[in-house]
Amino acid sequence: MDHPTVVKSSELARARAKLYGLLAKVYVEPPDLEFLGLLEEWVVLQMAARDSLQSLPDQIGRGLVKLDNFFGNRTGSNGWKGSVNDTPLDNASLPEAISIEFTRLFRGVSPHYSPLPPYESVYLDEENQAFGELSVGVQREYRRFGLDLTSKLPGEPPDHLSFELEFLHILCTREAEAWENSDEVKAHTFLLAERQFLRTHLVNWVPKLGEKIREFDRLGIFAGIADITEGWLAFDYEENLQGVELPLE
Repeated sequence: MDHPTVVKSSELARARAKLYGLLAKVYVEPPDLEFLGLLEEWVVLQMAARDSLQSLPDQIGRGLVKLDNFFGNRTGSNGWKGSVNDTPLDNASLPEAISIEFTRLFRGVSPHYSPLPPYESVYLDEENQAFGELSVGVQREYRRFGLDLTSKLPGEPPDHLSFELEFLHILCTREAEAWENSDEVKAHTFLLAERQFLRTHLVNWVPKLGEKIREFDRLGIFAGIADITEGWLAFDYEENLQGVELPLE
């Protein structure tokens, strides 16, 4: 493979790793004001370049619109004009409102009040059972690459969405390093692992979670993030990783 192609492949892998890393953080803890500021800047840039996003899934566009609407509630540097349950929001109260909404959406408070927890097993297992065979299978994938991701969130099952996104972040990072070391075979090994993990796991259950987030989210920010997550997973699998094959040594 020629040098320009290797550089391009490495840059793509780095970009994909960065996005997976950011998404993994979103589902771990409520975003603070600093993260919200960075997210708002990104949304503004993406909305300004929407004409160039026509090749991306519609769902990413819908997510951007939801986030743009959420951030559009800002009336200036001192506050917001939105509300939750008729309670006005400002910069002081917004973090708490987001924290409460995060807990309600991602901690499985009640099936009548919030989505089930963001675990693959509870969305694909017939009995919605966490820590079952599906969880064990995901943990096996991590260990195949020498990873123990669950230590970051003790008590959570291996198939927590954040762990699965972090796993892809690590695979993409290792892929980029392989390209940079001119190890094409190893790079394609990671590409295959990424594609297989997406096909076997994330693209099968994240849309089910996203549907519930959109149903229960009262602020709009998490519904927008869910749309972007779901749209990105589909795009990455169908476009970036389609047709990946391990080359002959």
